[in-house]
Amino acid sequence: MSDYKPQFPYSGEQIILNSDRILINSKNDSIFLFSSKVISLSSNEGVHINTEKEFITNASKIKLGIDASEPLVRGNKFKNMMNKLLSDLENVGEQLLIATDSNGNALSAVQTAGNSLIKSSKRIKTLLKTVNSEQNYTL
Repeated sequence: MSDYKPQFPYSGEQIILNSDRILINSKNDSIFLFSSKVISLSSNEGVHINTEKEFITNASKIKLGIDASEPLVRGNKFKNMMNKLLSDLENVGEQLLIATDSNGNALSAVQTAGNSLIKSSKRIKTLLKTVNSEQNYTL
């Protein structure tokens, strides 16, 4: 509902609280806020949400920023796909390491490239182990 524009001035019933500070506290259970349209939080300096356990956001589309257009990467799927690709590249590199010409002579430039491909693949595999966040998750 990103095209929602609140009605000003509002002509229906409403409650306005205006004070230097407002505190809402639930000592034993929960606080629930419901709206048929939008719940808007706005501040000049920041909005802070703190919890000791989980913070769950559930929506059909979650945008991190008003003009957000880049989709997030699914870390586990990305890692699995990259590990498969890197293993395949290592296999190609191993074949290049033993490359020879029709006379059985080593093709040193091709073998050097194979060795480089193997080393790069292994280095990226090691870095890939740390690509997933320990804190943030998505579907």
